[in-house]
Formats: sequence, structure tokens, C-alpha cells
Amino acid sequence: MPKDTTRNVEHVICIASGKGGVGKTTTAAALAYLFAKDGKKKVLLIDADAQANLTQTMDTPMDGKKDVQGAVVSRTVSEPIPVETFILPTQYGNIDMIPGNPYIEKDEFLSRVRKAKLEDDINPWIEMVNAIKKLRRYDVVIMDTHPSSGMATSYPLQSCDEVIIPLEANERSISGFAEVYQEITKTRRIMNPNIRLLGYFFNKVKANTSSAKEYIPSAREELPAIIREMNGGKNEGICFKSTIRNSEEAQKAINFHCAVTEKTSDIARDFKNLYKEILEVSGNA
Repeated sequence: MPKDTTRNVEHVICIASGKGGVGKTTTAAALAYLFAKDGKKKVLLIDADAQANLTQTMDTPMDGKKDVQGAVVSRTVSEPIPVETFILPTQYGNIDMIPGNPYIEKDEFLSRVRKAKLEDDINPWIEMVNAIKKLRRYDVVIMDTHPSSGMATSYPLQSCDEVIIPLEANERSISGFAEVYQEITKTRRIMNPNIRLLGYFFNKVKANTSSAKEYIPSAREELPAIIREMNGGKNEGICFKSTIRNSEEAQKAINFHCAVTEKTSDIARDFKNLYKEILEVSGNA
């Protein structure tokens, strides 16, 4: 008998931050590679950041048609275009992608999404992810989102079940963390009761600096208090022990259109440690 190749989506993970420059895209690509290579999973990446950096990193073409804008908008019509129309392969055999499109931060697109919510009580982003699940082709979906706390981030966020937040060791990044967590708690109340903060970690860490030696230990104590204050006194998520070092290898990976975890390096080992922690927390070790 032919082998059953159908799959059930185990994770819909959102990589989110209220501030730019914290390494969301590098994280999304690195984790996708590890889920596919080490975990033997079939992975779908969704580039929900209008900058489309993840699409470029994964060396996936953008033609203005087969992309996330089309995949989302098609959910607002009576006869949606099949979601697989918008899925393209990447250079990695077990990783596919719905490419990004700068249009998704434009008022026309956002108004269309808002109209679907107000008039039909649907979030087209959720409808898109539900359609992906029905394909039964993927084990893991990872979404890179826009670095903000506005509609361009909140609507995609609502379609995910688990959120991972990269942080830099500074107050600006911590402020961005609070903005994202506020969106998580709001989403849980009004749209997706199953969404949860899986955890957060420090990225671009420079060894032997005051930020590494002093700020990070202090923030590890401060962040759970922020969560409890915003979550009715309850804890949620963990501060992953793994930190990702500041390395030129991350920029090289972007320049050469690949995941930083593709080649052996110190930063690749950092991400592999983070990946192992994520598996432990999500119950799939």
C-alpha cells in the first residue's frame, strides 16, 4: 500500500516583536531549517512582514501574485483561490514559503482585512492558516510578522497558536516586548483563546559587555513581572536560557540568502540550543 504522507500541523509559531532590528527574520529562517533538518518536519514559512526580508533570505521569488497578499485577500471572496496557489518552494527541500509583499502594510489592504472582520466577523489571516491546515502537508508553520503593535501585526498574530519574541538587551526592546504581549492577551480575549506566549530570548548578545553581564540578568527578573501585571497575576512563557550571540554570520546568511543554521558556526550552535528548548517547552522533545 502507498505510504500515507498526510500531516497535521503541530505548531503555528509567530516570531514577533514590537520593535525592528531584533532578528525576527534570522530567527524564523534558523528555526525553520532546524525543524526541517533535525526534526524531519515539513515546514511552511509565511512572510507577514511588509519588508519581505524572510522571502529574500530564503531566496524565494516575488512576482506580486503568488504571495501573502493574494493568499489573505483571496479569503475575503465567496469562492477563494486555493491557498496552495500562493505556496512556493525554497532552496530547502522540506521548507516551502508564502512570500511577502510590501502591499500588506498599505491602507487599502488593511481596510479590506478590517472590513472582513466588521462585516463578516472573519479574520482572513485565520482563514488562510485554516486552509493551510486542511492541506495536511505541513507539520510546522512559522510566521515572521511586521515589527509593530498595530493592525499590520495584530491580525496576522491572531492566526497563530504560539508566539516567540526575540529581544535585544536594551529598554527599547523590552518596551516592544510589552506591546506584543498586550496583543497576545487581547487576542486571547477576542479572537483566539488558544494563543500563548511560548517564550522569549535575547538575541545579538555581545559577550563581556555590561548588557550581557548586568542588563540581561536584570531583565530576566523584570519580564515575568511585566507578564503577571498584564495577565491577571499569572505567569506565561519562559525566558529561554539560550542566548544568541552577536555574529557577522547572521548578516552573511542574509546576504547569501540562506538560514544561518545551514553551516556550522557558533551562532548556529546557539540557535540549535534554542531549538531544543523550544521542543521541550512545546512538548515535542
